[in-house]
Parts: sequence; structure tokens; C-alpha cells
Amino acid sequence: MFKACIYCGDTTKPRTAEHVLQQAFGTNLVLKEDVCGDCNTVVFSPLDTHLVDYVRKVSHAGHPDLTVERTLLDGLFVCLDEASGVWQSVRLDQRQSKPIVLSQFVMLDDGMRFVCDKSQGEDSYKTVLAELSAPVELSMKEVLVPGETPPVQPAIAKTGKLKYLLRAADEAGLERLRAALNDGTFSRLSVKSGPTHGSTEAPWLKGEIQFSIGDIERATAKAAVNFVCFALPQLVRLSGMAGIRKFALEPYSEEHTGYVFMDNRLPHLVTAGRHTMVLASISKGEHVVVIALYGEPFAVVKLASDDGQPFGPGAEEFAVCEFDYKSRTHTLLLDTDAVRWMMARTPVAG
Repeated sequence: MFKACIYCGDTTKPRTAEHVLQQAFGTNLVLKEDVCGDCNTVVFSPLDTHLVDYVRKVSHAGHPDLTVERTLLDGLFVCLDEASGVWQSVRLDQRQSKPIVLSQFVMLDDGMRFVCDKSQGEDSYKTVLAELSAPVELSMKEVLVPGETPPVQPAIAKTGKLKYLLRAADEAGLERLRAALNDGTFSRLSVKSGPTHGSTEAPWLKGEIQFSIGDIERATAKAAVNFVCFALPQLVRLSGMAGIRKFALEPYSEEHTGYVFMDNRLPHLVTAGRHTMVLASISKGEHVVVIALYGEPFAVVKLASDDGQPFGPGAEEFAVCEFDYKSRTHTLLLDTDAVRWMMARTPVAG
């Protein structure tokens, strides 16, 4: 018999270690007995995957502390077109949160394939072919993209006027691209072969941005609930937090809105080189958890919807946890120590 799972209330199912903040972010702080194995692995693992992908590839894309093999250069990524099995170099349109497939030649086992965005066509193909036939005029950058399954194929993509990016899974792949440029391979390709239009809805963006914002919010809310459970375990099962616990557990619906706000307006509650979680009372017993990732503000989570008071009328609770994601250690501050931490970082008016 276990104490009740903070999400589903079960007392009999085996327990597995539930990370307070997602393990993929470089943390090892866990709840050992408060979350049942079904909630952890069946419900929350897919949500965590969506959140981690969103942070790595959208909200914190290009962050210097993120080692993400799919990140090429600032604003450039690779994504797998699962229908064809071809890795495509793409540029992220930040305004629309969608990838734009770059015009590129990809080296496959059966030869070269030209891929471009649907808005491009024969003219792009001819331009790239002509420019690669005279590479001495071009500016070239190279990048390795190891560790993907299937391996990233060698490719050369147009990134700007007379600018190209060579990418491959390993040095041997880059060498194949260099050889193709130097031995006139592109000057011998037939213009008649034409382009293949790449998908502008890359799987990792289509799922996480266009269709799974609710999953990202639920994973974020779950992290906030986990933090309350770790820092102040006597409070997490109070009825005032029933709403947000249910929001994290169940599929996104209209009745469960208003908990998670992606927010970058609290730069003072961050520490460079750290993830930060801050539990604070904001007014009349209302409480929020502020989450900063990789030293940048990420989200504010209300622990009760509307003007609810999760810990009871007039309660004021404070806690701060800083995670050193490089050493996988953490520092927890409670009560007055947490308040001092926040006051030291609060801007002085005037």
C-alpha cells in the first residue's frame, strides 16, 4: 500500500521515480512515491516528450547550452520527412512557428535529390545547380549532425545569396560533399530532372506547435505540481489544487483553461546557467509557480484557476529551486530564504 498518487489517487499501483522537472533538461530531482507508474509512464511521458521538443526546437532553439543534434546554425534545423526518409535542412519562420524547407541537394544511395519548399520550383533548381557548378564564387559553412536515427544524409543547402551550408552525420559525409563540389558533379547533373518539393509541415513542428499546445501546457502544469509536492508535500493534495492536478492528468478540454501562461516578462527571476522554479504568493492567497529554463523565463503556472486560493484563505507560501543542469545538482530554498532570494532579484522602482 502506497500513499495516494497525487494525480489519480491510486494507492496500489507500483511507483516509479517521477522527475520534478523533466530529466531531459539535465535534472535528477525526483518524487519517489507520490506518482504511480501508470500516470508517470502512460500519461506523462508523451507529454514530456512534446515539452522537451518544444523547448529544444522552438522556445530555446539556438541556446548555447543546448546540445541538440538537429540544430545546425542559428535559426536552421534539420527534420526528417518520414514519408521519403530524407532529412531536410529547414529555416524556422519565427512569426508563424513553421519550418521553411531550404533549396538543397541531398546525397542518397541512388544519387542526388533536389528538395525545396513548395513555393519554389524550377527556377530555384536551376539557380542552385548553376551556383554549385561554380563553387569558387560561393561562401560555404559546414556542420556535423551526429546521433540521429536514421543517420542524417549529406546535403548542401542554399542559405542566402551565394551562401551555402554543407551538413552531414560525420566527417566522411562532409568529404563526399566537398568532392562533389570539386569534381564537377553538379555541372553534370541534368536540369531536366527537376525538383522534389519538401514538406513544409515537419513532423516535430506539426505535432508540437500546431496540434499539441495543450500537451505542452499539461506537461508544464505537471512540473509545477511536482515542484509543490517536493518543496511543500503537505500542501499538494489539498482540495484547492484539485483543478490543476486534474488538468495535468486528463486530455486538454475547455473546462481546464487558465493555468499555464508562456511568459518571458520576468527576467529578474532567473539565474544564468540554471533552471529556476519559484513558488510565490501573488495576492490574497493566490499562488503561482514561475518556471525559467536555461536562464530564460519560460512560463507562469497558476495553481488555481480564476481567483482561487490553492492553499486556503490568506495562505502565503514561498519556495525556490535552482537546478544546475550541467552538474545535475539543485539548491532548494524555503520560506524566508526563498523570500530573500526573490527580493534580492526584484527591480527597485524609480
